[in-house]
Amino acid sequence: MEYTIHSFLEHMKTYSKDTKGVTRLAFTRESQEGWAYICQVMEELGLTVYTDAYGAILGYMEGKRKEGVIIGSHYDTVIHGGAYDGIAGVAIGLDVAASYRKRQEIPPYSLYILATNNEEGVTLSHGLMCSKNICDVLDAETYIDSVTGKTLSDCLAENWYIKEGKAPDDIKLTTILKHGVRYIEPHIEQGGILWENQEQIGIVKHIVGITRLYITLHGTSNHAGTTPMNLRKDPLCAGARIIGSIPEVAAKYQDAAATVGQIFAEPNAYNVIPSKVEFSVDIRSASNEDRTLMAEEIKQMVVQEAPAAYEIGYRENETAIPMNPQMAADMERICKKRGLSYRVMNSGAGHDAQIFARFIDTVMLFVPSRDGISHSPEEYTPTEDMELAARTIEEYLEGSF
Repeated sequence: MEYTIHSFLEHMKTYSKDTKGVTRLAFTRESQEGWAYICQVMEELGLTVYTDAYGAILGYMEGKRKEGVIIGSHYDTVIHGGAYDGIAGVAIGLDVAASYRKRQEIPPYSLYILATNNEEGVTLSHGLMCSKNICDVLDAETYIDSVTGKTLSDCLAENWYIKEGKAPDDIKLTTILKHGVRYIEPHIEQGGILWENQEQIGIVKHIVGITRLYITLHGTSNHAGTTPMNLRKDPLCAGARIIGSIPEVAAKYQDAAATVGQIFAEPNAYNVIPSKVEFSVDIRSASNEDRTLMAEEIKQMVVQEAPAAYEIGYRENETAIPMNPQMAADMERICKKRGLSYRVMNSGAGHDAQIFARFIDTVMLFVPSRDGISHSPEEYTPTEDMELAARTIEEYLEGSF
């Protein structure tokens, strides 16, 4: 059967734990089935297929030169996610390889089509697992299911991604990928800017950094009806004042965002003044300096508003990562040449590209997602937009080194 992006994605979405969107988590039966299908498609396209114990899949097509370009993204999803986030990048990479195979042409540079696993970090406590392993920066001890206590070592011992009669391959930048000199990650845009402006391609210049604060405010728990207002030490009211001011803090910084997504009150009873309130603050910016300043402003608000003791903890602090400016400029030149509507933009979400960018030249290309929806069953990207991205990458291969 001739490869098409549409048929590949339609087939991949059937590998799901349930029918409410797509749930394909790492180290599960659905993931294993999707993994096997991707391997099958790569083999049908004539690619040499490598797999490792972490679930990474690499399809190799020899080019006129040994130097190669890695194209791909991840195939795991969030719970009740969509049929495009992550896997669309794999589909686009496969379409590039299929195009050369159909024309019976040898690409000017070798192609490595990559599908990674546990990028989302749902199964275990952290994401970007395969890209970190490939780049040799994986701290395996930190990957653990916080509910069950299951570790990455436990998952690997279950041999989810082992081909019969074949030992796992060592997919690393220093081994099989030692000639990979560029990384291109196509991905649906998460945010709706391209869709709203009817633009066809997004060229990513930065992947934003992320700082996550976990704030605890202590107070004095007491009866809701008998405690006078002037004698209260209410951590929930203090937390509300802080949370209400956070959008104003973020608005002062260009293209920054700050979100409170978790709130817990204790004892969480309707007639009791809380004794403790906990909430998270997710801070994102392409400027590491701005992200630090935003965190400091929020911390100062905590100091001023806390009715009693408080704690401020950091759970994550990811540095903003720039994409390779020459690769971005080349992609922009190609879009202009082909008459495509495009935008140079930042990525507000994390991606495997932020790991690869530390070691090899890297760029991301966004394709529109309807109404900016991602991580949802409502996710949708037109096939023709993904095909445009594939042709843009082909043109890059033909003339931009």
